[in-house]
Amino acid sequence: MKKFFLFLFLNAFCLSVVASDYQVIIPSQDNFFHVVSSAGAPNNSWYNSLTWSPIKVASFDSSASIAGGTEYYSFHTWRDTSTLPGRLDCMYEKGPCWLGEKVFMLNNGSGYFYNSAGDTFHIQSNSALHDFWTFYHAADGSTVLALLDSMSWMQRDGVWDSVRCISLHAFDAAGFNDPNSPMERANILLSKSNGFFQVPAFRELPEAVFMLERRASITMPKINEIYDFNPGDEFEYEAMCANFFGQASSPGYTYYKILSKSYSANLDTVIYYRQKIAMTLSYNAVPVPHFDTIYFSGNDWVSYPVSGQLLFDTKPEENFYSLNPRNISTYSLSQDYNTYNNRPVYKTIKGFTGYSNTSNCYVVNHFEPVFYTTQYAPGLGEVFYEADLRNVASSDCRTSLIWYNKGGQVWGGFVSLTAGIPDALSESSINVSPNPVLDFCNLNFPNSFSGKIILSDLSGRILAEKNLNGNSVELDLREFSKGIYLLHVFGANGFLNKKIIKE
Repeated sequence: MKKFFLFLFLNAFCLSVVASDYQVIIPSQDNFFHVVSSAGAPNNSWYNSLTWSPIKVASFDSSASIAGGTEYYSFHTWRDTSTLPGRLDCMYEKGPCWLGEKVFMLNNGSGYFYNSAGDTFHIQSNSALHDFWTFYHAADGSTVLALLDSMSWMQRDGVWDSVRCISLHAFDAAGFNDPNSPMERANILLSKSNGFFQVPAFRELPEAVFMLERRASITMPKINEIYDFNPGDEFEYEAMCANFFGQASSPGYTYYKILSKSYSANLDTVIYYRQKIAMTLSYNAVPVPHFDTIYFSGNDWVSYPVSGQLLFDTKPEENFYSLNPRNISTYSLSQDYNTYNNRPVYKTIKGFTGYSNTSNCYVVNHFEPVFYTTQYAPGLGEVFYEADLRNVASSDCRTSLIWYNKGGQVWGGFVSLTAGIPDALSESSINVSPNPVLDFCNLNFPNSFSGKIILSDLSGRILAEKNLNGNSVELDLREFSKGIYLLHVFGANGFLNKKIIKE
């Protein structure tokens, strides 16, 4: 360690305070983290292929006494396929979570974590100011030392605590500082009573450093919080399918209004009585290519559990939780709270992967997966659903919540569904000029128009979409070949199909 005493000249990045032993593992509560930076992953490496959840969880649900301390086990996060070997066609059924498969905490303040290869990383929780210890020792003789730079009071997402500020410093086998190591100058913030404030994902060390930072706790959603409706609440959905070549069908729309709310005799189920109006367009080639409008109007019943049962039986952690050799299931939380009017969005993916089972991983021999994605939002129920069949005869069908009126709060764009009434938009209410068209054509309305315009070919394949809120819109047809096209106009007063000729 010829260059080790360079540590003494490093500037502390925290104000010093006095503190005692610190708690590395919090077995009684979940701690949530998000990825704030990453470094060290080689270009074109398998690390770069990982689809990481933006939120990680530190949670321990069991422990065992060992000589001189305690062994802690995390929940189900060891079923994490982000822990891949060099081969991308293999998924471990029991890969460790970002903390490793288990953690050893000894009574002398030493904590040991493990990466995916079983290497050990050491945290000393009761060190004194400017103490140093071996954080990691590699088989090639290289070493990473940890230095307690300082102690301070810090805040993370509303949590104030005394914090130990630990820096990592890498050395090669000859004892010289290694500035190219991804662990060089990484910082660990260990609070006194709340565990880590900032910490690398131990599983990926030493090849890559993914820094995680504590964030506010995330409340696991309950079924009765997701499906929480009241009489008068209204919802509208848009549905559309596409085939293997990306050719999309015309959209269909469904409107629901909650008419009544009741409960089962034992009060464990809530029952909603709904009004339902649906409108779909069916392509018809005779006598001339056009879309027939199909309406449905009626009422239905739907029920959901009332108990405090969680919507998900796991926590938002990593990519896949392999349930059996051929099926996968995931759960994640979106951090984009603006998707549905500042409501958090929870997502699940379930599907059939086509993997065959071997002794310890799933090797691809025939890959035609089917994925089912569902998104939920509190008080709105299911806000998105996708059935994606990824094979030669594939189809990708999606249903999205596009408008709601819940308790007087209105969001989205409403499409009027006028059951049993002829089209309110007439030929005279829209002017397409010029028609035939060479390059551009204009759609003009006598009054301000709000709605959607879709251009398709005669087979029903959608070529362009535009939202309109005004008196006119220009369509660019330069990229399309000569022929006949169909224009579909959807507005608050109904819809209209119109033919356009491209010269």
